[in-house]
Amino acid sequence: MKFSDLSIDPSLQKSIARMGYQDLMPIQEAVLPTLLKHTSCVVQSRTGSGKTLAYGIGLEQDLVINQHDPQAMVLAPTRELSMQIEKELSLLGAYKKVKCVTLIGKQSFDMQKEDLSQRTHILVGTPGRVYDHMLQGSFSYEQIKYLVLDEADALLNTDFIERMEWIINHVQPETIVLVSATMGESVQNFVHKYMQDAPVIRVDQTNHQIDSYRILVANENKPEKCLEVLQKELPDACIIFCATKDRVDALYQYLSLYDVSVMRIHAGMEQSQRKETIQAFEKGNVRILIATDILARGIDIEKVNLVINYDKPDSKTIYTHRIGRSGRIYEEGKAITFIEPGQSYDRSLPEWNNDVSLEPWRFEVLKTSHRKIENKDAKVREDIMKLYITAGKSKKIRPGDIVGALCAIHGITMDDIGVIQVQDHQTFVDILHGKGDIILKNLHQVKKKHVRVERAKSEE
Repeated sequence: MKFSDLSIDPSLQKSIARMGYQDLMPIQEAVLPTLLKHTSCVVQSRTGSGKTLAYGIGLEQDLVINQHDPQAMVLAPTRELSMQIEKELSLLGAYKKVKCVTLIGKQSFDMQKEDLSQRTHILVGTPGRVYDHMLQGSFSYEQIKYLVLDEADALLNTDFIERMEWIINHVQPETIVLVSATMGESVQNFVHKYMQDAPVIRVDQTNHQIDSYRILVANENKPEKCLEVLQKELPDACIIFCATKDRVDALYQYLSLYDVSVMRIHAGMEQSQRKETIQAFEKGNVRILIATDILARGIDIEKVNLVINYDKPDSKTIYTHRIGRSGRIYEEGKAITFIEPGQSYDRSLPEWNNDVSLEPWRFEVLKTSHRKIENKDAKVREDIMKLYITAGKSKKIRPGDIVGALCAIHGITMDDIGVIQVQDHQTFVDILHGKGDIILKNLHQVKKKHVRVERAKSEE
């Protein structure tokens, strides 16, 4: 089935087409009939299956764009996953002028609160920061009808459950969509309590595109063995999972000694560093990423053809999420788990055996990354430019003033103006239909105040 066959908002169809999607993935075909009816459902599907686009269409199809207060909320267990979801939902809703706000820790609470004071359609965030904003009264949640729990098995663990239940009991959504790769006891208990009559839709449950292997190796020999595996496998992109941030740092330092194209990510890093690292890996600028389990939750990075469990995961659930970074939908992958003497393991896993000789050229390959990634948002961004304007609330600028100034420019209409974010000292505005350059050349004043207009840095 093709997306063009769906009876959905033409503006969503336009975004989907420009992102390069044509055929529905299995999960989308299975769940969209339910989601478009705004019926609560439980979706069990592996990560990388296209679930965000599926529930995104359900969320955005019937949004009332002129309504001020948020109408939907998506909760995710990590900051990285929240940012990824917000990015995809914003791209999907670009032509419908959907405004999404990300509510996560390690970012300015006051800036988020300021964003929420303006028209907002969808909230995406982690339970802790969403809870804090609700306590502070940062937004009205009376109009939120649609709640998505993404990576629910992590959201419903003991760290989050109290705040999760508080949020749900206060929001009281009409529709709940629960998405999870695994269905542990905490998920089943939640479903029994809040979603008793909801259908359970299971899609693509096996990691059938991933070949899994084991290597028996002593802890002290792991760095050398890891380098050997990398030389023999020559992955285009590889994620190596370690148990702690100290072990991530140690392996990173070891591989760096050999000038391997490698970066690292863990909770001890600043949020800006973590974001830059993921972006570099997504773009194919680095070949190998060493991580703690922070990256095992929903981060959708294409073309990862090897996952190495440098440290054996503590549970089957963690193992499922880790190896799910490889072998994404319609792709093939490989997972190799290091087993230390005395550790239990799945004896059905074949032993890794690669007789390739370690010729010098193989080592040289690991020093660079030439991975070609198709940027699905590039075509949308070609048509939509986010502009930065040096005027905001401090100069008594309101969204209506921005609209008036833009529409006064020859060739610009209301239809060309997307989401507007007026902050204290600046304003960001999306210009649609490839007309951003017209604004750059012709906008010099807003409300008779001189302004400077630039392409927003995030767009460069």
